[in-house]
Amino acid sequence: STRKESSAASDVYKGQDVLTADGAHVLGSPFSVAVVAGPTSAAASAAVGLATHAVVAGVQARFAIQARDDFGNRRNDGGDPFEAHLVRTGGARAPMGATDAPADGAASEWSGAQVIDCADGTYLCTFTAPKQTGAHELHVTLRGAHLRGSPYAVDVRHA
Repeated sequence: STRKESSAASDVYKGQDVLTADGAHVLGSPFSVAVVAGPTSAAASAAVGLATHAVVAGVQARFAIQARDDFGNRRNDGGDPFEAHLVRTGGARAPMGATDAPADGAASEWSGAQVIDCADGTYLCTFTAPKQTGAHELHVTLRGAHLRGSPYAVDVRHA
């Protein structure tokens, strides 16, 4: 089989496979082939952006998620149920957007958390950082499985 590859910015293999039998083309050859990314893998996907490391207390922050398949290929469509939770290190888990205090009694406020599906394999997550400063963890998951590098150590700092 001989392959002619085209360079596509979408990380999708597009080309033609030429099949021969004893040097003669097989009926219908060359065949057009498009290889697309497989299902989204939490282990291969990652969150990127400053908010995965540090945020300012009480200020809106954001980060992006890049969905990838098990082979590291970028996904180019949406629909994945990503979730993000900020956890005070040593404290209880509270979803971003909740207004009640964590179970350990520490005062935290959350507002405006949102995961936006950009329908191109990327997701934008925005949230208002808690007013409580200190060490936190950002847990980013897909169907309960952590993304590569999650949980991320996040320092909530004063302005």
